[in-house]
Amino acid sequence: INCLTRGIHGLSMEINLIPIDREIQSGNLVVTSNLEKNIPEGLVIGEIETVMTKPGDLFQKASIKPFISFDKLKILTVLKVRNEKN
Repeated sequence: INCLTRGIHGLSMEINLIPIDREIQSGNLVVTSNLEKNIPEGLVIGEIETVMTKPGDLFQKASIKPFISFDKLKILTVLKVRNEKN
């Protein structure tokens, strides 16, 4: 499912506007996609913690439990494999 993840007041992350007919559940991995040119595909962000739905809504949302503590992060290095076609 391609969705946008957003930070909530620097304290947590969530995904919203997930179509109601898409099945997601606690424990599903959240990874980056190839939608943003400068962010490599397949980086693990975290996992779905809770899924929130309301009767009659067209969309659902989910909170994400990040795999790292961003307040303790000092250095981040992303290694990208070069494709010989590029």
